[in-house]
Amino acid sequence: MKKIISLICAFLILFSVTSCQKKEEINIKISGSEFLSALLKDGAVTVTGSLENETAFTDVKDIFVIRESLILLKNDGTLDVRGEINPGIEPIRKWTDIVKISGTSNSMVGLKSDGTVVAAGSNNVKQLEVAEWKDIVDISCSGAHTVGVKKNGSVVATGRNEHGECDVSGFTDAVSVETGIYCTVVLKKDSSAEGCGKNPSGAHDIKYYKSLKQISVCERNGIALKKDGTVKIFGQNAPKEELGWTNIVKAFATPSGFFAVTAEGKILYHGDTEYMEQSNGASALISE
Repeated sequence: MKKIISLICAFLILFSVTSCQKKEEINIKISGSEFLSALLKDGAVTVTGSLENETAFTDVKDIFVIRESLILLKNDGTLDVRGEINPGIEPIRKWTDIVKISGTSNSMVGLKSDGTVVAAGSNNVKQLEVAEWKDIVDISCSGAHTVGVKKNGSVVATGRNEHGECDVSGFTDAVSVETGIYCTVVLKKDSSAEGCGKNPSGAHDIKYYKSLKQISVCERNGIALKKDGTVKIFGQNAPKEELGWTNIVKAFATPSGFFAVTAEGKILYHGDTEYMEQSNGASALISE
């Protein structure tokens, strides 16, 4: 009997620890640009850099930084826009029923809960030709091309294809997608990844990474989180040597560098020191 009780206690402890880790992973998001950084943790938003005086954040589900603006996705599916945005993407203020947004200061897309996609801004290379898309579960827009993952794991793309960044027809079993300026990367059900586009950004090399948990790509930077808690960084600002980060549960690429969150909630950063100290305030988010 004592042995059975001990096993039950051990199981409960393991379940409790696992649940806490999952909760922490879900509730942490970091987004940034060369002008500001923003942290969403357990519903609370912290902003540094050019919008550090912004307050009164309520009912926030997700955050998205574009240059000098912060877009907050609220629990009711609407968007709260802080800072100035280009006139072309002003329609996003009236979007409803949104579950994810992606894009740049010139072109943006929003995924709705019914699997359709809305768009606003410049469509000069047909990057916003998404009106007919259905059954979409994830989207990403680089500003010049947009990619969507469908319920069946297939992938669709539209926009500029100068470097093969829209050559996604052969991708299968995808669960999520990330786009850089010239590349596309998808995470697959079997925890592997595929990429296409300009290889200096690391898009093709990602197929060699295994046991992946999450991928984040922004402009020319990318970071892949492995199930063992380590990361692989690729792209323009990738360090020449491995950073040695371990026990990571979330990872984020930004135009100026890379953030990671440990299982204990500590925030790490590697990137452009000048931006950290003088512009986007990334250093204020780092936990000792």
